[in-house]
Amino acid sequence: FKFSGNVCGTEMFVGINDLNLSANKYSLFPNPTTNLVYIFSEDKTQNLTIALTDLSGKSINVVFEEISNGYQSNLSLLENGIYFVNLISGSSFKSFKVLKY
Repeated sequence: FKFSGNVCGTEMFVGINDLNLSANKYSLFPNPTTNLVYIFSEDKTQNLTIALTDLSGKSINVVFEEISNGYQSNLSLLENGIYFVNLISGSSFKSFKVLKY
């Protein structure tokens, strides 16, 4: 089951399918972070969408740039707090909690 839609203007993702970590291992660091955050993947062949949300589920507009072995984003302009980096591929979903300080 997966729900993807708008709730009060906020994009929400709910699902039970985690990205297949045995085939595609994802890691995120540093965590906590003050500015740059990296997502590393052993296999970038999947069509991957990366979204950042705050604790309320509100989408935060940041760019994740593709690098040789994953993706990176600069969070330095965000307020300190807890955010979620959501990886979406087809019907699969993986979320990382990130502390920005």
